[in-house]
Amino acid sequence: MRIHYVRYADDFLIGVEGSFSTAKEVLRRVEQFVNDELKLKFNPDKTGITNYSTEPVKFLGFVIRAPHFKGRTKPLETVIVNGKMALRRKKIRIRIDMDLQKVLKKLHANGFLKKRTSHSKHEKLIHRGTFKGNLINLDHADIITYYNAVVRGLFNYYSFVDNRLDVA
Repeated sequence: MRIHYVRYADDFLIGVEGSFSTAKEVLRRVEQFVNDELKLKFNPDKTGITNYSTEPVKFLGFVIRAPHFKGRTKPLETVIVNGKMALRRKKIRIRIDMDLQKVLKKLHANGFLKKRTSHSKHEKLIHRGTFKGNLINLDHADIITYYNAVVRGLFNYYSFVDNRLDVA
């Protein structure tokens, strides 16, 4: 059994490589510590046990998924061990994706995007850039600098995700 722990401010994620009963025991102990020692309460909407191989886990704007290889052969690699070539299965890492719906929702809320009817398919709604009135008194260079800062911030935050290039 292995336990992995990731924390950012008051959000944390505990990964348990083990049985469901072990995960329940870890959750019970952590919840008891948080309640009794820290005098805090868990948010019931964010607290639970998930099998990430069947259901993705959302954390800090990221979606953590198991690698999917159903119907595909697992990747192999050739390595040299003690001067001899050996064939072994490659280590398969979890996938970390951008929570695209969360990003789009935030861009909508901050006035960067609106949903509009597609010109080619009138029944389809697409995301389009929109006018931001608070920038009207800025010159063009400052407006471009502002938008570039927003795009650069998103790009830096999500720089390592697996689906970064799917968005373009």
